Amino acid sequence: MKRWKIATVSLLIGVAGVAAHRWNVSRPLAFDRTVWLAGDHDTSMNPPRLRMADDLLAKKAIIGKTRAEIESLLGPPTRTEYFSNYDMVYWLGSERSGYGVDSEWLVVRLSEGRANESEIFHD
Repeated sequence: MKRWKIATVSLLIGVAGVAAHRWNVSRPLAFDRTVWLAGDHDTSMNPPRLRMADDLLAKKAIIGKTRAEIESLLGPPTRTEYFSNYDMVYWLGSERSGYGVDSEWLVVRLSEGRANESEIFHD
């Protein structure tokens, strides 16, 4: 009976930990250029770029900007072969899931020299 109680408590603690992590990474974080630029290689379970990208999309902060304005804000795009049908791609970090085996990316499409679309994709 004692082992059953220990197993149950351990399971509940694990589930609560995963739920708390998912809640934390799903909260938007106000964009901070210094933190964004420092997060280019952040492989933690809670990369701030992910949460800041949510803020950028919600505020439509990229839409209408030129490539130069976006690079001034976000730095140079990430060099990658992923999402080649987009004009600019930024690595955000490991995906927001309990497993985090893939990555999330901010993609930007330009039209007539200005951003007209921005989204977050998984690879």
